[in-house]
Amino acid sequence: MKLHYPDCKSVLGFVQGVLSLNITCIESKMETNVEQSASKFSKTFTTVICGVALLSDGYITSSIGVTQSLMKKQYGKEITGNSWAFKNMASYTFLGTIVGMAMFGYISDFIGRKAGMISANLLLIFFTICCAFTFSPDGSPEGLFTMFVVFRVGLGIGIGGEYPSSSVAASESSSEVSGNYRQALFIGVTNASIDAGWALAGFAAWMLALAFGNDLNKVELMWRLTIGLGVIVPATTLWFRAQLVEPEAYNKNKMVKIPYTLVIKKYWLRLAGISFIWFIYALCSYPFGLYAATITATVLPEDHTLSDQYFWDFVILLFYMPGAIGGAFLTNKIGPKYGMMIGLILQSVFAAILALNYETLSQRIEVFALMYGLFLTFGELGPGDNIGLVSSSSCATSVRGQFYAIAGVCGKIGAFFGTGYFPDVQKWFETGDTPLERTNNGNRGIFLLAAGLNIICAFVAYFTVIDMSQDIVAEENEEFKQYLRLNGIDVDEAFVPSESKIKV
Repeated sequence: MKLHYPDCKSVLGFVQGVLSLNITCIESKMETNVEQSASKFSKTFTTVICGVALLSDGYITSSIGVTQSLMKKQYGKEITGNSWAFKNMASYTFLGTIVGMAMFGYISDFIGRKAGMISANLLLIFFTICCAFTFSPDGSPEGLFTMFVVFRVGLGIGIGGEYPSSSVAASESSSEVSGNYRQALFIGVTNASIDAGWALAGFAAWMLALAFGNDLNKVELMWRLTIGLGVIVPATTLWFRAQLVEPEAYNKNKMVKIPYTLVIKKYWLRLAGISFIWFIYALCSYPFGLYAATITATVLPEDHTLSDQYFWDFVILLFYMPGAIGGAFLTNKIGPKYGMMIGLILQSVFAAILALNYETLSQRIEVFALMYGLFLTFGELGPGDNIGLVSSSSCATSVRGQFYAIAGVCGKIGAFFGTGYFPDVQKWFETGDTPLERTNNGNRGIFLLAAGLNIICAFVAYFTVIDMSQDIVAEENEEFKQYLRLNGIDVDEAFVPSESKIKV
């Protein structure tokens, strides 16, 4: 038998064909990888844009503490101390936030997450500008304080609108991101953003005090600029939010008519527990953050400058960040339930240390700032990071906005009473023969109270907060549909069909 060997041309043709096929496969695989990377970035970016505007909430809320301390220097303690409007500047912001949460919880579920986010964005921009340019109709300090409160209520409505719109949208968008870091991503764009806002407000006040050379004649310009800088973030995110469409989870799980009786029966215990924890957390955390500058001033020497006061205020508020960032990784590892409990218990420990050793710690501002800062750190590591996560993930998408809004309203009611009555609670603990002794006992009492309330919250969290995986959004939606089927609801007819897709 005669063998036929292929000629050189045939061999080259074969090799060329093989190489062409391999190159095509490699190019196709590269294109797929690029598309997957682009899609992953797009979904991550969508989550960031949904949540990062909450930085405005932290900044706007924190800046009122600086504003009030500057107004005291501008108008004097006699005028500010006898003014109802001045006393309620901080607390009435939370009144607006309560109204905003209630309104936008409904808007978020029935009209859309995007509509809620953009509307809240516009309110933040408008009322921040109004607050920065507040005027007095009759030229009196009381008239200015009153107008400021009115604008702060409007600002609060915008802040309240952000929570059930942007936090819920961020939760649903993060559920579409592949990988095992969804919970950390959500915390990073929500609570970490809020905490960054708190720290930035302290930084802005410190920088302005340095820029104006601690000139007490320029305090009005300082507080107006401090507030006005809060418009930057909502103005920046507005355009990006206008390019977003609804999260896929929202499109697939929007209901024609919500069976509220069944919803309450399924979720009432979770909602009650989360609402209680949020109420206590806000009752303690907001006043301790807002009055940090005031508390610090009692520890500093009497001849301290504005820049001294706001520097240490900034240092204390900066401790929010390691708690928020560390808590994101902790929660991602052990889950929001146990992350929250650990944070609550550790914050209680540091509150007790501050209460029992207040007189000694207050002798040195560095040591006091460290302990106060760690107290705030563990508050953010636990309930601060996780309360928004569990509120936006403990129920089905169909009622997520309203569930979150109810829990958030309870939290802001706590913030309203905490900021409004914090000085009164301090005075209740103020016993002693000398002014210094009364001040120390007042501050000691509020830390002791916070320690006890946090322990109670840890127990409530253990019994009412559910364990959550990284796929909790999809799991809750499927479980809810099964629950509806078992109760005679036609799931195919109950949900609004939608062909919308995610894009940025």
